[in-house]
Amino acid sequence: MNNLTTVGQTFPPVAVLFLALPILGFGPRAAILALFAYALLPVTRGVILGLQSVPENVQDAARGLGLSERERLWRLEWPTALPSTLAGIRTALVLTVATATLAPLVGTGGLGVPIIAGLGADNLALILEGAVPVALLALLCDWTLRVLERGLTPWAAGE
Repeated sequence: MNNLTTVGQTFPPVAVLFLALPILGFGPRAAILALFAYALLPVTRGVILGLQSVPENVQDAARGLGLSERERLWRLEWPTALPSTLAGIRTALVLTVATATLAPLVGTGGLGVPIIAGLGADNLALILEGAVPVALLALLCDWTLRVLERGLTPWAAGE
């Protein structure tokens, strides 16, 4: 599964947006589906890597203590995977903000409209009208989720 998510991330975001067109046609539904699908990849990768990071000897000790599979998942594996999962969510959010600027190519609006119009008209001011807010939004999302990560996973602060 990890290899599948890695391969999925190699597709350019524009290709993912245009792959949704035959299914849903032009408009916001195609953009939302494509953005959602593209965002699942880093989240899935984060969860998988986090769950794989639980040392085998720690899992054996949990089994030796008599923890059921469900107890091991919620008391051991999930807390161990949480930092990696949150990092995947943060990556997905920033990628989604950036990729959403391409959504006007499939018939939606948003902050990408002035960027694309500015590129077509060779107008730097118009490009910046969309690019600056998108960059600020991406930075704000990244910062907010980093703060959330630190709050939810204080034991991982040194990593």
